[in-house]
Amino acid sequence: FFDDNKIVKDFKHNISGDENMKITTDILHFTGTSETEREELLKEQEAMRTINSYFQENRKKLIQQEKMLEESKKALDENKKALEENKKVLDENKKALDEKNKALGEKEKVIDEKDKALDENKKALDEKDKLIEELKRKLNQK
Repeated sequence: FFDDNKIVKDFKHNISGDENMKITTDILHFTGTSETEREELLKEQEAMRTINSYFQENRKKLIQQEKMLEESKKALDENKKALEENKKVLDENKKALDEKNKALGEKEKVIDEKDKALDENKKALDEKDKLIEELKRKLNQK
């Protein structure tokens, strides 16, 4: 390109890719404008840098918050899995306890039946003792 003094200027800059092409175009536009337009361009560029800086900071904060959110979600998922496992263990323990209570109930029934049989045997013994006492009395009276 030619400058204001009609001197040929070579511009050696990597212009492959959209972003580099935009930068190159901006540089050429800047160098090919008048002093007042350059000042306006500088002001616009500074404003864009300020805006981009602000949004980059917010973007960084947002990315950090998203990472924290993902970590929280992972921790929550892990806690949910642990809770489900604990519930399964609790259910298994409840089943085992119910089975033991059922077995204990059956044993109590057997014990009650044996107690009844024992009571009946005691009654029978008491009746036999009474008969023996009666027979002894009768023998003693004769």
